[in-house]
Amino acid sequence: MRGIGSRPRKVNFPIFDQAPQHPELAPRIRDVCGVLIQYPGIEGEILDYVEFIKNAHTNGVKVVMASDLLALIMLKTPGELGADIMVGSAQRFGVPMGYGGPHATFLATSQEYKRMMPGRIIGVSIDATGKTAL
Repeated sequence: MRGIGSRPRKVNFPIFDQAPQHPELAPRIRDVCGVLIQYPGIEGEILDYVEFIKNAHTNGVKVVMASDLLALIMLKTPGELGADIMVGSAQRFGVPMGYGGPHATFLATSQEYKRMMPGRIIGVSIDATGKTAL
């Protein structure tokens, strides 16, 4: 939470650090633009987020799940739970850190947002001067 909260707090953007099942979060769901859920939780807990995500979508809130790829072998995927976006790290698959980074990460989205994804993350393009760029 410390990492996520540092920048938004500098510009007075509120961050609520509460578990989805926390009773105070339900009334607040109408006041947020998005929700980030760690799945599984930081202590390995596995919760059913289907109703929480449905409630978020009913209130126009986007849901992002930070997921563990290896755990998803046994769990429902964020897409099956209804999440809009899934992010995470692939470092646990043994990808070396490269002297401190970077390491492989992933970003996936539902069909609704696929055209809003950054284009050509890796690929050939043309720069402002008309030259081929990678």
